[in-house]
Amino acid sequence: MASSNQPSRSSHTCILLLFGIPGSGKTTLSRELVLRKSSQEHSDQHRETKSTQFDIVHICMDDYYPTDEREGSEKNSDEFINDDFDWKQYRHIVTENIDEYLSGKSNVMFSTGGEIKVEGEKNEVIKLLIIDDNLHLRSMRKEFVQIARKYTCGFALVYLSCQLDSAIKRNSTRPFPVPHQTIVNIYQRIEPPQENWERHAITIDSTNNDKEWIETACSRILKLCQDAIEDPQMPQLDLTAERAESQRITSESLMHQADQILRQFVSNEIKSIQELADKRIIKETALKANETRKLLLHELQQDKQMQLTSNEELKLFLKLKYDEIFKK
Repeated sequence: MASSNQPSRSSHTCILLLFGIPGSGKTTLSRELVLRKSSQEHSDQHRETKSTQFDIVHICMDDYYPTDEREGSEKNSDEFINDDFDWKQYRHIVTENIDEYLSGKSNVMFSTGGEIKVEGEKNEVIKLLIIDDNLHLRSMRKEFVQIARKYTCGFALVYLSCQLDSAIKRNSTRPFPVPHQTIVNIYQRIEPPQENWERHAITIDSTNNDKEWIETACSRILKLCQDAIEDPQMPQLDLTAERAESQRITSESLMHQADQILRQFVSNEIKSIQELADKRIIKETALKANETRKLLLHELQQDKQMQLTSNEELKLFLKLKYDEIFKK
């Protein structure tokens, strides 16, 4: 944990959600931002006066999602778009990693380029954490702003708006293209930023992403992140009575508690092999762990006679059942 006389990591960190439909250019633009940072570092070596510097970590969610899920056929496109249960689990792993970094518990960020060890913190350097994902529903983006609120750090969004035919054409050149109907579904359902917590947001038309467009887009994004750092997200302490009551009811739900416990089991399972195993084994383990979780939840739903008096009793019961099924 960082000592109290050191600057808070969150005070110079910005979480940036770069989202849009598959094929809109999210990963291309993220990589350009990382390259721009590398170029800036080189040029700064020859300057006496330095401008604002960015230390950029690119987290591409495609690297966390199992390949099998991304290679679905057209007939599975509805499951791909609607089964938020699985996608939420993988996003949760990323938010946990960000949480541990911002809390000072970890100096390692898992990103597209592998592990990045943060050796030190400098006041003049902004740590920019780019989350590159579809995130087409506002509810998917909410988990990230909650982290920003927890640590009072910057939070920004870039929505890449792209014409459907252009995105589909780009997608077709990928090694593992997203199903055509999935892109159409996301395009029809995407929710642009509009809530107060999404105030530091810009929409960029990425239909024609030539070199000039990339330069302009990168400049706009870095300026947006500087603004977000100066106007960080604040913790929400003023819950209304209605929301507090709703949360109380949800927390007392057996299925809700079971889901939270099982998600933690899955996360621990993946973390236990993340540094030792290759991506294929990690993805296979993630799939098996998630299937175990869903099977246990289904069994709980069917068992109307189950009576567990405490959260600890439920956790112990689930752990025994989880290990029994997972290790088969």
